[in-house]
Amino acid sequence: MKVAIWKTTLLAFVVVATVGCSPQGLQSLDGKVLYQGGEFVFAGDTIELRSSADASLHAFGEIKPDGTFKVDTLEDGKVVVGAKLGKYEARIVISDDDYDHKKLAAKSINKKYLRFETSGLNVTVPSSGVTLTISK
Repeated sequence: MKVAIWKTTLLAFVVVATVGCSPQGLQSLDGKVLYQGGEFVFAGDTIELRSSADASLHAFGEIKPDGTFKVDTLEDGKVVVGAKLGKYEARIVISDDDYDHKKLAAKSINKKYLRFETSGLNVTVPSSGVTLTISK
């Protein structure tokens, strides 16, 4: 009898530990930014997500040279992988680490993509293979 209870408890633990969400209730999210309008110049910039249900909830991901990104969330002072379930508005945040990059990126993007309210970019978590298309 004790062995059966132990096995059931172990099985329940394994199931909980292997479900798609992290212990913080986050779901991994990756995607790609596609640029229509010329050379892709957004490597090192950031995709920022803001929850439609809770404007204080944000997630973010650095845009890689090939346009891909993975989203993380700041939770309790720590960066954790993924985002909470729900609908999000998205925007591009141009890095200000390099003045020449900032100037080029700012000239290459329609300003509407820099604000949640005007970007028209939306993401739902969970999702796989998110594609965000931006233009000049």
